[in-house]
Amino acid sequence: GLRKVHPSHLRALAVGSYPSVRTLGLGLAEVPAFLRALAESRCSVDKPVLEALDVCLHLKQREAAAGRQGLELLGESIEKGRLGFIRKIKIRGGNAIPALTEARGCFFQALRNQKLPRLSVL
Repeated sequence: GLRKVHPSHLRALAVGSYPSVRTLGLGLAEVPAFLRALAESRCSVDKPVLEALDVCLHLKQREAAAGRQGLELLGESIEKGRLGFIRKIKIRGGNAIPALTEARGCFFQALRNQKLPRLSVL
């Protein structure tokens, strides 16, 4: 997966500017910029920009704000039907971090409300 990528490249990936990229893996630091760009893009929900997206969020106390933001954006994007191409969602840690409770609830509510046909790992 990609790590420490400039936000402009993440935005370009989110709008399909790199047609040869079919599968993308993102960590916690990259998720917000990518998902914001995806939400703001004019790309059709019916024509995804990727074949598969793998997301891995390592939630740690010292990064609670980033973790909350990542979970919230992930949940919102799922709820809006923008992530029909998501293949893997790995969330590690964070169970004992009270600041993440609400965001985690929103994320799981989105999973309940939307079908993710390509999701194979949670």
